[in-house]
Amino acid sequence: MSAALAAILGLSIGLAVPRAGRAPAPPPPVSLLLSATDSRDVVVFSLANTGAEPVRVLADRFLLSLELRPDGRRGGVRRCAPPAGLASGLDPDRIVTLDPGARYEESVDVRFWCWGSSKMRTKAHSIRATYGRAGRATADRWVVSSADGTAGHHGRLNSEPLPVAATEVAPVAVVTKRGLELRAADAQAFGGREVVLPLRVVNHGPDPVHVFLHPFAFRFRVSSAAGQEVCAIHDPERQPDREAFVRLARGAVRATRLDVAEFCPRGTFSIPGVYEVRAELAAAQDGASVGLRAFTGTVTAEPAIVRVSHGHSRHYVRVAPR
Repeated sequence: MSAALAAILGLSIGLAVPRAGRAPAPPPPVSLLLSATDSRDVVVFSLANTGAEPVRVLADRFLLSLELRPDGRRGGVRRCAPPAGLASGLDPDRIVTLDPGARYEESVDVRFWCWGSSKMRTKAHSIRATYGRAGRATADRWVVSSADGTAGHHGRLNSEPLPVAATEVAPVAVVTKRGLELRAADAQAFGGREVVLPLRVVNHGPDPVHVFLHPFAFRFRVSSAAGQEVCAIHDPERQPDREAFVRLARGAVRATRLDVAEFCPRGTFSIPGVYEVRAELAAAQDGASVGLRAFTGTVTAEPAIVRVSHGHSRHYVRVAPR
């Protein structure tokens, strides 16, 4: 046998023998779970200790990322992450010890993570979650560790998919609109100190009408995970000016933009998240004091969704399951 042939055979034998590598890391003793709620927009994520010993977890919903996968067709997968800069490091206030069988839970609004995917989410789809950061876990970079923090570090957890059924589509009823209509568009804000909401007032009536469209005439009902607020500004000493009354011809539209944060108590939009804002035009001024005959009454818009991407509160607020 020639030396060259022996070398080739030796190489082949060497390739056929598997190399002894590192033993695979044991699975984390914590499971990441997703569960549905009464709202298709809200899910609960859980970190459950499935092991026999206490463990520590880093509890922070902004470490969560989501994948939306439509049913029955290829492509169209949407991968969603929270805005950059929200996730904490090893903040001692966010480290939670879980005894065997215990779990940490929070609610998350899928719209905050997957802003702009409302059309996709009306179809049947599944949601899969990843918790943590990419890369190797270390003693100063983990989401799961031993109770004393010295071992058992894991940097990422993955959930099983949560199926979400398609939205039932109700028959479209033909409605003839009459009178005034108030419309509010969805909006985004960064820090929550300024939350500008686009509004449109439409006259569907058969005749022109004067409407008091001063900011004093508007109020906003704000709902979020933190609770509800009714927001308005009013100066009872101020008499209405004639210029505050707008004449809307038949079919006319008047657009305006109002900063809802100016109407609300300080801190209403301080937490990153999704807020439902229902705008109301409460026209109480009949125009008699300025020689006009104006519309009076209350017109309510369909709720608008506002996403505050970062907020201005540095304090982490846990969102209890609902």
